Amino acid sequence: MKIKYFEDTDTALLEFSERPIFETKEINEVSFQQINRQIA
Repeated sequence: MKIKYFEDTDTALLEFSERPIFETKEINEVSFQQINRQIA
C-alpha cells in the first residue's frame, strides 16, 4: 500500500494495488473509489 499526500490541494491518495485503473466511482463529493479489473 502507498499513501501520497498533495499539500497544494490538502488531499491524499491511497493505493492498494499497482494494477491499471478500470473504473472510478464517486462515493461522495470529496471521495472517489478507483477500481481495477481482475482478469482470471
